[in-house]
Amino acid sequence: MSHQSDVRIELTTSHEDWVLVRECYVQSFLRYPLYKYMVPDDNKRDAFLRAYLDANYDVTVASGKGILLRIGMPNGDRNNNKSSSGTGCARTSMKIIGGVVFVPPSDNGHGWAITDDEPYWEAYEKYGLAKISPDGLERVKRYEAWENENICKKLSGSRIPMWNGLFCAISPEYSSKGLGSTVYKEAIRIMAQYWVKQQQPKKAQLHRMRPQSERSISLESN
Repeated sequence: MSHQSDVRIELTTSHEDWVLVRECYVQSFLRYPLYKYMVPDDNKRDAFLRAYLDANYDVTVASGKGILLRIGMPNGDRNNNKSSSGTGCARTSMKIIGGVVFVPPSDNGHGWAITDDEPYWEAYEKYGLAKISPDGLERVKRYEAWENENICKKLSGSRIPMWNGLFCAISPEYSSKGLGSTVYKEAIRIMAQYWVKQQQPKKAQLHRMRPQSERSISLESN
């Protein structure tokens, strides 16, 4: 039985954690209408989703341009929640039941980072999406081109820093129990802490670039 007080969300850089979070995504997205449209063949959808998710992870988290948060609970049964491929949402000390991939704001503060389609499409080729489902890849590209043109570019034009929750899901076994709402505030705190830490080197560099006379005036005014 799951208890909301037991749920934890944490920043992780472990690829092992990613594999477990990815399996939770696959289980959650298999019947999602968008992915059923992209890959109508039930026999290919799970393999396509794994490759698609790995490609997105490669472009964002693995490249240092995104972060992964794992959602977990104390692991009472190490053999529980195994997928058909032998990879499950389990961990020795914590049972991973979901996660979030976030892309932080862009360096210029206009929307979020990595809005261009090209890095993603190169990753889709690298991970062999076309070999799994050529039609599925074409549908992905059409959808993402539409999304980029009608959503991403317009949001970037607002000149407001934004986070993009690229993927967010909890394993179906634990969904609809309020667990996501339980960790929402902590997720925001982690994001804010990460963003502040990322900005510190940039502020220090900007200070070093300021003219000496301007820095002197600033010090005198203090």
